[in-house]
Amino acid sequence: MSLRSLIILSVGLLVVVGRGEGQQVQVQRPVVELKAAALSALDSVAAAIHAMNASHEEVVAAAQSMARLHEGLLQRIEHVERLAERVRAASQRGQEAEVTRLRARLVEDVLQLARHSENMHLEFLALQNSMQMESRQYNAVSNALKVRHDSAMAAIRNMK
Repeated sequence: MSLRSLIILSVGLLVVVGRGEGQQVQVQRPVVELKAAALSALDSVAAAIHAMNASHEEVVAAAQSMARLHEGLLQRIEHVERLAERVRAASQRGQEAEVTRLRARLVEDVLQLARHSENMHLEFLALQNSMQMESRQYNAVSNALKVRHDSAMAAIRNMK
């Protein structure tokens, strides 16, 4: 049973229970107003939850992108380490032409590593921003639900 059906059923029970000789008009009017307000509140909460789900999907996609960037960064680091080892070995053997060629590749690879690291840092900042936005949306929905709950409880108490 959906939440909307449950609220409609609850409102219907309030109407049936509240019917008495002189009470029918007094109870039914606030119940109808409460029903409309409850349905409106449900629609706005559903929209907020939908927005939160969309935001969550974006955060998950950003986290997966970060994982791929991290893996690529680790592979580049390993490649640079292997290249540096080849430079050391060629230097010990006295192969200056090979050392010069490998050092040029090493410098190029280190620059690529720095660019990759910078991209990862920017991606991390975007992920952090998305997570902060999702947290703010969650807090806004939570606060709105609390206010609506408190308002509904106050209205029910006033009906008694």
